Amino acid sequence: MRLLREAVIHGDPFDMTMTMLRIRQFEACERRLSALPGVALFDREATDKDAQALLNASFDNTTHLGRRRLLTIGELKAAVLARLPLEAQFLDVSERYLLMVLLQEGGTAIVEDPARFGAVESLVKRLWCSVCPEGEGWRISLPEALKEPLELAQQQWIGSGSQRRLYHFNNVVFSLLYTAGLVDEKRPMEMFLGDVIQRDDWMAHDIARRYMQTQFDYITDGNGKMILVHPALVDPERMLVLQRPSGVLAPEMEACQLGIAASMFSIPMERWAAAPEYDQRLDILPGEIPAHDQMTMALTDAVRPDYEPDECAEDLRLLIKQDYSYGEVYEAMKAMLQQMPTREMDAALRELYLSTPRWVGLKAARVQ
Repeated sequence: MRLLREAVIHGDPFDMTMTMLRIRQFEACERRLSALPGVALFDREATDKDAQALLNASFDNTTHLGRRRLLTIGELKAAVLARLPLEAQFLDVSERYLLMVLLQEGGTAIVEDPARFGAVESLVKRLWCSVCPEGEGWRISLPEALKEPLELAQQQWIGSGSQRRLYHFNNVVFSLLYTAGLVDEKRPMEMFLGDVIQRDDWMAHDIARRYMQTQFDYITDGNGKMILVHPALVDPERMLVLQRPSGVLAPEMEACQLGIAASMFSIPMERWAAAPEYDQRLDILPGEIPAHDQMTMALTDAVRPDYEPDECAEDLRLLIKQDYSYGEVYEAMKAMLQQMPTREMDAALRELYLSTPRWVGLKAARVQ
């Protein structure tokens, strides 16, 4: 489950790693959960007095419904039910898992894993569920009125082509994010409408947008347009300025991003982006692997007990992709260790620093 990216307060280099950034994103999600309405749209006690608060806290707040005022509970229910059969076909994996648990457990579940808090938030924002704090986690409830239509939608999803198309779509977008750091919503929206949901109308646009809001980290610009961001990207606003000083990503840069991602699979980028059989996901470029492996080996048996060498090497590589200085990345490495850095670690980090392409300019320090 991905999250709305909130403002980041810069601190020590280690605090800027993807591992620590994700922890802060979970904390931000909990704050938003605390502010959500405690009543669900389809609860018996929901009245017209709750309609505006429910709308304001929902995904619909940014759609045509959000521009209306004095909506009744009945109008909101009608809008949700009209969209539900199609919307339920396009859920993030964590949402679908949580929905399955709710249906199996009679409509109520307690979620304590922070990695699933985003799924809780999105099911509430779809106006399907309500949430309240429970111990160290959250109690999420599905109203009785939605159990039958959602069970039917689940049955229709099994064996449909949606699962395969979504899987491929995710891999393409994640690959683009790995090569670029961020991607505005235009190309993913075109892909979702054309290749995944295979229709182009206002409902399809709404469903595509909320799917991307649940699947990827994102920010919104001044016009409300989504910018999808890699989960390791610390400062998306700065990256936007650096990548597109004129406000628009140059076509040659976009083509370069696509070409790099597609080259991982040794196929033309047009075929890779459009063909579901190419369902691999790009998490590292071939040229980055030797230095990453060298860094992982140098960190083996040296990192703190709650860290894994491969994950630490990835955190360092992703800091480098954002063009942090060598000194800052070195300080981040030191914070991961339970001993003083060795000469082997220093040599491995220098090689990683020189061979890792940056997200701005797509060049490594060795050739800059």
